Amino acid sequence: MNKIKTGKKIFICLFAIIFLAVLIYIGIDLIEPIKEALKEKSLEPVENKFNNYGIWKYLFLIISQAFFLITTILPNQIIQIIAGFTCGALNGFICSILGIFIGNVIIYLLFHNKNNNINDSLPEKEKIQLQNVNSASDKAKSSIFILSLYFVPGVPYGVAAIAAANNKKVGFLKYILLTTLGAVPATVLCTIFGNFAINEHFLPFTILLSFYCLLIVICLSFKKKLLNHLSNRSIRATVLWSIPVFISTGISIYFSIVDNIKALFINIACLIAYLLIYAMFNKPVSKLFERSRKKFNMNYFQNNVQKPSKLYSFLYYLIKPLIMHKFNVEINKEESFELHKPAIVLFNHPSKVDFFYSFIPLYPNKMNTVVAYYYFCNYHLGRLLNKVGCFPKYLYQPDVSAMKNIIRVIKNDGYLALAPEGRLSAYGSLEKIIPSTAKLIKKMGVQVVITRINGGYFSAPKWAKTMRKGKVTVEIKEIFNEESLKNLSIEEVYNILKKECEYDDFKWQE
Repeated sequence: MNKIKTGKKIFICLFAIIFLAVLIYIGIDLIEPIKEALKEKSLEPVENKFNNYGIWKYLFLIISQAFFLITTILPNQIIQIIAGFTCGALNGFICSILGIFIGNVIIYLLFHNKNNNINDSLPEKEKIQLQNVNSASDKAKSSIFILSLYFVPGVPYGVAAIAAANNKKVGFLKYILLTTLGAVPATVLCTIFGNFAINEHFLPFTILLSFYCLLIVICLSFKKKLLNHLSNRSIRATVLWSIPVFISTGISIYFSIVDNIKALFINIACLIAYLLIYAMFNKPVSKLFERSRKKFNMNYFQNNVQKPSKLYSFLYYLIKPLIMHKFNVEINKEESFELHKPAIVLFNHPSKVDFFYSFIPLYPNKMNTVVAYYYFCNYHLGRLLNKVGCFPKYLYQPDVSAMKNIIRVIKNDGYLALAPEGRLSAYGSLEKIIPSTAKLIKKMGVQVVITRINGGYFSAPKWAKTMRKGKVTVEIKEIFNEESLKNLSIEEVYNILKKECEYDDFKWQE
């Protein structure tokens, strides 16, 4: 095991040294032709220089492709595009396939043995990918599964080849055939794209598209870190930092249209420099913005419930068409239904977006909503929730500040919205209703309305990372009014509440 790991490290290091040495040599050698190409606005000097390398350019591309494949980190498509650019679509394709073939043979020699822990030497990200691939491959036919890996976005060729090499059912001939054929479709597309780029008329747009595609891929690779970064800093700072990026994008498009490659390169270089400056000076600049604004702490959110602002209406018009269309929402409302001020609006909680299902049909009436304390821990989200009339409450324990806010909303003739379950359902049916809710309703003595949601669990359940299309029905009706509450005990209110809030999305689906 250790010998194989050491052998692989030595082999990759040797490969890397040769590769970098050749890359540096070519980079230095191409400086003058690139300058001449920019001056003449023609790719002919660069093409002539590559042609002067003769057979060596093909050898370099083959070795580079094999190196990119073995490392499992570097994207193979980069070399394939360069191959199409420098050698033409056909010759570039042949070079890329030869490199893939050689890389696959080396991977087979390094990884094909009975030790299942051979992938321990992989980087952590590739190791997780390979574990997922191996666990899934047990349920699929070997040949079809190996070929399908080459069509899955995010799975490098090297990881797919290692998965095939680890499969004891796959011999060498079958392995080399599958891993080479699997890479053919993407290789054809990349080499054709590279050859397309050599057309001088489309070159500026090709450069621009390639750069921004690379930027998008990098952003998607670090999606979680970027979202976490942006959600925990000054919004004004983010907006100001972003303005130069949008300006630079517009300028790049202009230079592409007027066919000014030199200016396009300079603009892209300036954008890269700007992003590096952002990385270095983001923290101190953001601190200045943090100091220049009024900072609200959790006590403010707990003790200062607001009437929903104009932002509530903006979000309504923005979100309504998306929600109603995506989830195919059907509203069932009693003909005689009328919402009075003040009122309590209850909704069951089978999905992540129940408040949209409940509040959209009741607009222009705006709700003050009881929200779990957890969501106010993110400062920017807390500010947003506060502006649309939400206030925090600790779950399953007495909360004096939340009770005070509830009383304020009712005294100010507002609409109080809450989920009697207290939490998002884990299994698509009613959770336990908090008994104190009945006591609260009896004490407030105002109209109580329920928006009972069915089908929401199947579109956006608690455990899902994504939301999917579906069918949702929302039934809206009054269950208590001022007069009926006077004649009911707390126990009777609780029993009616349980009956009216009862739901089971699985039975509803049947």
